[in-house]
Order: sequence, then structure tokens, then C-alpha cells
Amino acid sequence: VEAVETAMLVILFPVLKDQWKLTDMSLALVTASTHVGMLFGALILGRLSDRRGRKPVFQLSLFISSLFGLFSAFSPNLRWFVVWRGLLGFGYGGNIIVDITMLAEMIPVKNRGVYLVLMEVWFGLGAVFSVGMSWYVIPHLGWRYMVAFSVIPAFSMLFFRAGVPESPRFLLMNGQDDEAR
Repeated sequence: VEAVETAMLVILFPVLKDQWKLTDMSLALVTASTHVGMLFGALILGRLSDRRGRKPVFQLSLFISSLFGLFSAFSPNLRWFVVWRGLLGFGYGGNIIVDITMLAEMIPVKNRGVYLVLMEVWFGLGAVFSVGMSWYVIPHLGWRYMVAFSVIPAFSMLFFRAGVPESPRFLLMNGQDDEAR
């Protein structure tokens, strides 16, 4: 999910630079705000998932990412784009930390390493797909469409992940032994 958003920026930056008459340093604000948002999202939403549960915080992080990713498509200028991307990053920071934690807590030790590696392989495939899609969509439909399309994976995961149970380890750590079984 995060790969689509981050890889798209490589193709998007020259277009934004031309359209909004930006410098390289001002474009760096987009990446910086996204990563600062990810840092705070990982810290805050990761901690919240220890208190409230992995599943609700994972869903919240996807909602935040989807909402502010979509808002990014309607940014009138760099200032708003940076704000929306920072908030999107906040959601993705929580998404990454909670997603890895949930997977590690739910997969048997025997298969855990393989599944965690596969998760990272999907990141690479998502990045390649995103760049390819950006090469087509941005020149034909415009950058705003590509930014809006990039929300689709996170938004669809909201529904796909709705059926995933809470982490058994989280339930056990919080005295909910019956639910963990």
C-alpha cells in the first residue's frame, strides 16, 4: 500500500515542479513531510495499538492514509500538498508498524520469516506497478488522477482487513484468553 504512494512521487515531482513553479528544495518538503508523518504515525499509532488493539488501529491507519491521500489530489498548491502528505504519512507510519506486528503475532514461528519477507516483496512489486501506472496515467489523465488512484489499495484494504481477527497475542496480553482461542 505504501509503495504505491511513495514510488509515484518520482514521476509526479517533475510535473508538480513545472505546474507550481517549484524548486528542488520545495519538492523535498513533500518527501520530508511524508516521512516525518510516518515517524510520528509509527510512534503514536504503534503505541495506541498496544493499548486498544492491533485491528482497530490498523483500520484507523488505513482510513487516515486513504482520506489524506485523496485530499492530496485536490491540493491547490504546495502548502496544502505538504500538509496532506504529512497526514497521509502519519497513517502509513501506523500502518507499517501495526501491519508487521499483526503478521508477526499471527503467523506460526516456523513460517514467520517467510511471510515477513513476502510482505516486503509485495512492497517492491507495488512500487514497480506504481511507477508503471504513473508513466501512463500522469501524461494521459493528469497528476491529480494518479494521486487519487493511488488511494485505491489503502481504501480497498479497509474492507479486506475488516474480516481479519484481532491478534491472539494482543488478546492474551490483555487477559482475553477466551477470545484468543
